[in-house]
Amino acid sequence: MSSKALALALAASCVVRLSSARADDAASPDQISPSDDAAAGRDPLDVMAELGASLRVVAAFRLGVEYVGQDLEESFTPGAEGGARHFVGPIASCQLFDERMSIVAGPAIGLSSLSPTFVGRLALSYGF
Repeated sequence: MSSKALALALAASCVVRLSSARADDAASPDQISPSDDAAAGRDPLDVMAELGASLRVVAAFRLGVEYVGQDLEESFTPGAEGGARHFVGPIASCQLFDERMSIVAGPAIGLSSLSPTFVGRLALSYGF
């Protein structure tokens, strides 16, 4: 078995999303446009983190495990979304086009009381 077949990939990322509306904005319902509805009741900062590891099984196919933390800014005091959510689960991925495109999918279970019990994830990414 070649060392390339045993290559281990570790990935970590942190996403900070700023929304245009703040949870403390006091707009009356007739002042909120349909485009504002998605941000209504949300806080102005969302922090998300992902950590995963996968092992190349054959050619472009990998198996691994992934952790996702969502709304981490609410870890110590619940905010607009009610608190942080944590998930973990197995993943399968396929790298295409000289490993520039990646398709990742897998189920995950919630680790906290605020997390849904079971979720699924499907992602497509392309590096250029």
